[in-house]
Amino acid sequence: MPASLDAPSLNPRTTKSRKRGRAKHNGLRWAVILMLLLNILVWGGMIALTRGMIALDDQPGLHLFP
Repeated sequence: MPASLDAPSLNPRTTKSRKRGRAKHNGLRWAVILMLLLNILVWGGMIALTRGMIALDDQPGLHLFP
């Protein structure tokens, strides 16, 4: 532990290349999360359509087209 506030830190400083790498990973992380949410939305619609919760003709259910 440093004896004063002016003493050098024991932790190495982050370099610019490491910061760029983190920024790239953060962008990739958000892209993966968005892709996962959209995938869940699409599969949820496919399952609802298959189970008959969304009616495309004159059967009971949620009608997409009036």
